[in-house]
Amino acid sequence: MRPCVAVLLALLAILTPVASAAEAPSLLTSSIYKLDELGVATVTIEVSGENLIVVELPLEQGYEPESIVVYGPDGLPLDYDIVNNTLIVYAGNATRLTVEYTALLGRQADGIVEATIHPSGPATIYLPRGAALAGFTGEPTIDYSSGRIVLRYSGPGEYTIDYVPSAPPSTVSQKAGNIETQTVSEKETSGGTNSNAPIIAVLAAAGASTAGAAILFRRKRSEKNSSSAATDVVIVADSTLDERDRAILELLRSRGPMGVSDVARSLGISKSTAWRKLQKLVNMGLVERIAVDGSPLYRVKESNQKED
Repeated sequence: MRPCVAVLLALLAILTPVASAAEAPSLLTSSIYKLDELGVATVTIEVSGENLIVVELPLEQGYEPESIVVYGPDGLPLDYDIVNNTLIVYAGNATRLTVEYTALLGRQADGIVEATIHPSGPATIYLPRGAALAGFTGEPTIDYSSGRIVLRYSGPGEYTIDYVPSAPPSTVSQKAGNIETQTVSEKETSGGTNSNAPIIAVLAAAGASTAGAAILFRRKRSEKNSSSAATDVVIVADSTLDERDRAILELLRSRGPMGVSDVARSLGISKSTAWRKLQKLVNMGLVERIAVDGSPLYRVKESNQKED
């Protein structure tokens, strides 16, 4: 019996550190979401704790598998698997790790992008430069930094943020009359005693380009746990395609269908940036996504082969 007891004690001594680490050590997570004008976000998650062996993190819906990068405090990549939209990271007893990936979090309706996030801890959300805040759920603190509106949530949950990205001048000029009329009408019918005070989102105008006029209008947003609230929004004119967008279009025209990794390598940019730009061009109707032998590729639509 004594040899058996000795072997058992030895096994317990070996396995105890691993078990204590696997029993959900106290993890501290914080997330950063940088949204673009189409609702695509670059997501960065910082995880810290003691004796991190295997860490499981839920991924946002709409994540792009090719864009995922995981690395430890030394900057070296860490192995991971994806199971049922959960990222399983093999941290190798690290005390800190970082996850970066790209995800399509928003959907557009009537010129307004609605993005929904599910952070596992405190979260910071950056709206695109020149965008205006149209509504939100939860109780974030709101700030303004480097031309962006910033929302900060203190804990985990499901949060929805509505915003209006910068619009091209033609859109602004065509809609100006109708929007301003709606504003006056809603203010007159409110009687000045509306208990739902409007959230003024004019911060976007302060750091935006002066290339076009800004328009102020109101919309109503209903939430699950509160009555609808009127919201003031600013649309600021901006350009549609930037130099990198045009470079990708020219690349696809000259080489034909390409994958995200090929585009990133050819232009010397990160895969997450390449995917975000391709998704923008897809949403604009300039590029289409196709499947070749089960692999996703992107190509310029035939109608746009000779024009930007």
